[in-house]
Amino acid sequence: MITAPDAFLADAEALGVVFDTGDLDRLARFLDLLYEANARMNLTGVRDPGDAWSRHVLDSLTLVPWLQTVSEAALADGRDPRVIDVGSGGGLPGLVLACVNPELKIALVEATGKKARFLEETAAALGLNAVRVLAERAEVVGRDPRHREAYDLVTSRAVGPLNVLAEYL
Repeated sequence: MITAPDAFLADAEALGVVFDTGDLDRLARFLDLLYEANARMNLTGVRDPGDAWSRHVLDSLTLVPWLQTVSEAALADGRDPRVIDVGSGGGLPGLVLACVNPELKIALVEATGKKARFLEETAAALGLNAVRVLAERAEVVGRDPRHREAYDLVTSRAVGPLNVLAEYL
């Protein structure tokens, strides 16, 4: 298992991220699964799994303060917070956020079938039962009344130019 480097732990602490029991193990297992699958399909260009802690996991965790804010607002309104990650690919940032918030209702949108299957299998292997994978194009999901304007937070990473991404979101 790829263990979290001390520098990552210090940087996460500086962000104000507090890990609960099991979070770091889930994140390490996620990286293991990501790199196993990366041998079969292109999920990440970061070749050193040790670098993935800062370049993938920590980068994704920078969203934790936003997630806490929208979660508090949703809960104050008497509903569970909902997040959607558009163009999830290898699960960044969506699966990372779910690893540190296992009860979070998060939808991962991924149009490429093999990547969507990776997301489903990985969420199941990590026990992330609140994760739902939508194997569909973002523009299709965006027109679906069940999903349009139904989320408290939308995330995305490396999907396309900002003007195109804004239209998807």
